[in-house]
Amino acid sequence: PRVAVSGFYPMDDRVGEHLIQAREKLNELREFGLNTEPGHVALEAIENDDWETGWQAHFPPRRFGDRLLITPSWTPIPADAPEAVVLLDPGMAFGTGGHPSTQLCLDALIDVDPRGMTVADIGIGSGILSIAALKLGAVSVRGVDTDERVIPIARENAEKNGVDDLMELSAGDVTGVDGRYDLVLMNILAEVIVPALPSVAPRVAPGGTAIFAGIADHEADRVENALRAGGWSIQDTKRNEGWTAFVVQYAGGDQAA
Repeated sequence: PRVAVSGFYPMDDRVGEHLIQAREKLNELREFGLNTEPGHVALEAIENDDWETGWQAHFPPRRFGDRLLITPSWTPIPADAPEAVVLLDPGMAFGTGGHPSTQLCLDALIDVDPRGMTVADIGIGSGILSIAALKLGAVSVRGVDTDERVIPIARENAEKNGVDDLMELSAGDVTGVDGRYDLVLMNILAEVIVPALPSVAPRVAPGGTAIFAGIADHEADRVENALRAGGWSIQDTKRNEGWTAFVVQYAGGDQAA
């Protein structure tokens, strides 16, 4: 796969300096074991008086089934919008609806149908999954993230969507979450999910569901084996552009928190 990164710069006397810096940074990527060949940096003059907002075209509204729309605030909400509309602008916290793992979670969330459910979101990021769950009918969300910087971002996004009174947020991991929940969301990475499974299990209510995502396809077998060995019953497996998500229920015995 090829990666292209586009940036917008004013055509002033510093543009040459920007070009040199970009080439230097591209070469430095080799120090991380990345193959940058035949990588190159190209400069192109564009006629666009609105270059400062040109990046917004890369964050279009996204529909998920016939019940959910994720849209940035600068895009008008269409007249035929579904029942659940989440306003979310890109920022430093993960989750805009564009990443395949987030899309898998949102598709799974619709299938599960969280109406009337209590939800725990482990690794809340931007809050997109929690907000979507509430918009789809969940009654409350308990969200945590090990990166304390994203908590105010998730809270602000919840306020924009009018669901902040239904969310309890704090910095931390799954061990800091008290109680049991009808639905547990965990869109992180396989290397985090697998060791956390024994701590997630006692936080799923009897008959409850968990959605695990952020799993690269080459890690899917490892996660599936860990789930089955840990007493989880796989209800559904979803895949999208090199990523996998599992919808599961806990069928094992009691586990230590």
